[in-house]
Parts: sequence; C-alpha cells; structure tokens
Amino acid sequence: SIYRGPFYSLISELCVYPSWMEIYGNKSKRLKDQELILRFFAFFFYRNNYTKPMKEFLNKFMSKNRDFKIVSRNDMETAFKTSIDLINEAIGKKAFRPERGINASVFDSIMVGTYELIKSKKIFNIENYKKAYFDLLNDKDYIKSAQDGTSDEKTVHIRFNTAIKVFSEI
Repeated sequence: SIYRGPFYSLISELCVYPSWMEIYGNKSKRLKDQELILRFFAFFFYRNNYTKPMKEFLNKFMSKNRDFKIVSRNDMETAFKTSIDLINEAIGKKAFRPERGINASVFDSIMVGTYELIKSKKIFNIENYKKAYFDLLNDKDYIKSAQDGTSDEKTVHIRFNTAIKVFSEI
C-alpha cells in the first residue's frame, strides 16, 4: 500500500515532470510510474537495507520517510530531476528499454548509477555518458541481473554495483 502524506505527494508531482513524461509516457492507471520513482528513491537512499521481498522493502522506505525524516524532499527532488534530465537528454524515449517496455531493474540501477555520477561532480560529456549507458546494456551479466531473479539480494547487489561502476569510469 502506498502511504499518503508529503512523500506520496512528491512522487505524484514527479510523475508529471516533463523529462520523465517524455521517457515514461502518460501517467499509469496502475501507478507503475509511481512505483518506479519510489524504487529509485529507495535504492538510492536506502539500498544498504535491501532485503526481499521488494514490495516490503519499498513499503518500509516509504513508511520511514513518509514525512521526509530520512531524506529531505529537496534531496529527493534534486536526485530525480537531475538524473532523469540527463538520461532524457542523452538517451530519450528509448531509455530503460533493453527490449520493448521499461524494465524496472534497468531503470532503478541506471538512475542510481547516473545520480552517483552526478553527485561525484565529475566533469563528463554527454557522449561519454551515452557510451557508458550502452556499454552497460551490452554487459551480459548486467542484463542477466536485470532480468532473472531481479529481487534476489545477490542479483540486486550485482545490478547496482555494475551500473555504479560503469558510470563512475566515465
């Protein structure tokens, strides 16, 4: 269940953020868009606490941060907007889609890897970012970690470490 409150309001607002809508498309009736944004926040700010099942992990983070007690609204908004703006500029509509639809595991790990890069204040150009993105999608172990047993702790660990490493090496 999604916890009503300030955190939920932020996620709702971010669902209509222009860069996100360009990539995601129209708002989801089944709240898939909100779940993806929550996944990014939970995995960026609370990843070390991850244990499956995924739904429980997401609910726990949402409940603990309902009133921004763990992470401020500003920090979350900045994390999401700067990451999704960069990805939209570099990759556009095809982002997070190794096949047809958005892959949630590709989404959460690329968003986290991207924001780790942004936070590092490293100077990079968009071409290098693009290359790193496509290198990641061509990495067989990474793709396997984004398609099989995606909520398994070991798989989650591999997925995030690989994405963070690829972007940190730009």
